[in-house]
Amino acid sequence: MNVLGRWLLATMVVGLLAILAASAQVADPSRSEKSATLSRSKQVGISLLLYCSDYDDVLPWPQDSHSCWRAIHPYSKNRDIFKTLNPNGGEFAFNMALGGVSMRDISAPERTIMVHETKAWPDGGRVGTHVDGSARFFTAEMWKERAKTLNLKLKRTAKKPLPKDWLKKEMGDW
Repeated sequence: MNVLGRWLLATMVVGLLAILAASAQVADPSRSEKSATLSRSKQVGISLLLYCSDYDDVLPWPQDSHSCWRAIHPYSKNRDIFKTLNPNGGEFAFNMALGGVSMRDISAPERTIMVHETKAWPDGGRVGTHVDGSARFFTAEMWKERAKTLNLKLKRTAKKPLPKDWLKKEMGDW
């Protein structure tokens, strides 16, 4: 085979591989959405950890998740991170059981959910971030175990919760 023939064959192979790769991505668009949602959840978790570092390692004590997002917005400067790309809808929620709690009082930060999606993906899984800052996609079985941390009874260190609709007037609706 001459040089031109080899070049044409190589070009055809590369073209076919590109078509196969593109069709594989079309077959599972949720993979990129899950990855982007995971990244956003991680960014929300990091923003919460930055907030804690400024407030003696105490998590915010909001009366709802939206007040929490307004409290940590100065640490993220990006409202898009608070939106999930889950095709079933839903949103990120703060684990209200952790509101006003010192990070030192959380015995298993690597297993305690800090941020999670309110609705499951079509495959039953959810994205969440632990108190230690690690984020992952949980299968339905894994989520059943982690969801128990949404009902923890921990000592609150903060003196009082943030006012209802805190900063809503200044920052708008979330």
